[in-house]
Amino acid sequence: MPNHDIFFNFFEKHATISLEAAQLLAQFASSNPKPTDIFQRIKTFEHEADKVTQQCIEALHKTFITPMDRTDIYRLITTLDDIIDEIEDIAKLIVIYKFDHLRQDATQLAEILVASTNEVLLAVKQLKKMKITETIRCHFVNINSLENEADTVFLQALGRLFDEENDAKTLIKWKEVYEHLEQAIDVCEDVSNIIEGIILENE
Repeated sequence: MPNHDIFFNFFEKHATISLEAAQLLAQFASSNPKPTDIFQRIKTFEHEADKVTQQCIEALHKTFITPMDRTDIYRLITTLDDIIDEIEDIAKLIVIYKFDHLRQDATQLAEILVASTNEVLLAVKQLKKMKITETIRCHFVNINSLENEADTVFLQALGRLFDEENDAKTLIKWKEVYEHLEQAIDVCEDVSNIIEGIILENE
């Protein structure tokens, strides 16, 4: 029977992978590496995250007594997995559409995503305490604020895109990238809400 800490380790490892992938995506804007290189490295992160998810689910099946409700464990690890999936989708679109740079609005959203995934990791590290402390409350607030900021940036980005871009195909391509960036940040807030709900149920 696995040690209960193993589930918290899975959550933390997964959140760490998402942060590293988000940081790599943001580097595309700052250092202009080859899109294919970024995609392949993020794809490697995504495969690693899938393994963590599978290991967590396997441990869930083998463990008689879990530190929290089984459904909550499954929901948290799979929602964490949604973050890295969105990041991989963004990198994939950059390659498919042959972008050699990120527009300024996309860069800003990528930076918010890095901040959001960092806050998710910090919140996950506090989950083991199973208590709403001032520290974890700050992480919840920060994630919510970042999501609100992303919503504003996203809407402004769409407005500029429709005002400035005359080519319909290019407009559609960038709109899709923006949407995935915004969705990735939304999922970070979903993870935050799940963590808060778990703690409230177990305090």
